[in-house]
Amino acid sequence: MFKKNVAALTARDTKRKLQALTELEKTIEQGDIDPGEFPPFFKGLVKCVQDNNFRVCLNSLSNLRLLCESFGEQSRARIHELLPGLVTRSGDGRKDVRASVIDTFLAAMELVGHVKVFEKRVLPALKSPKWRIRESMAVCFTEMVRQFGPIDMTGRSTNLTNLLSDPQKDVRDAAVEAMRPLQKC
Repeated sequence: MFKKNVAALTARDTKRKLQALTELEKTIEQGDIDPGEFPPFFKGLVKCVQDNNFRVCLNSLSNLRLLCESFGEQSRARIHELLPGLVTRSGDGRKDVRASVIDTFLAAMELVGHVKVFEKRVLPALKSPKWRIRESMAVCFTEMVRQFGPIDMTGRSTNLTNLLSDPQKDVRDAAVEAMRPLQKC
């Protein structure tokens, strides 16, 4: 049944994907994943994050967070496959999707280290041509500092301070919020 649900992640049928994601979530919660089946499962979820249907994306992100919590070591080895898609999806038009992406980023940061993820993915994304990605990554930075504590921003704050003069008001507001924890340091 597990393999059948993993295979359904690549189907074009949205209902089938959603049913498979629901069943797979139960499997994760029960801890019934064979280590040999983990890589294709993780890869299928990563592809579903980019799905055009927001429900498929949200369920995939939820499953990925559960995997990070329940199967940390196996997830850590594959996290590099997930992060580029999270940056891309952080520019989604739906606020609930962007919030879920940030939560998934934080789960990934917990696995591989928040400073490493910040430097490799969040910091460069602050210069993205897409304003929602810039906004989401500023929010992600704020949440990262709240969850993990302040980090040394020496030589790293330029991308963040540049957002203070961004043409988009939402990006400027997110940058102001991101700068608040830095003022306390």
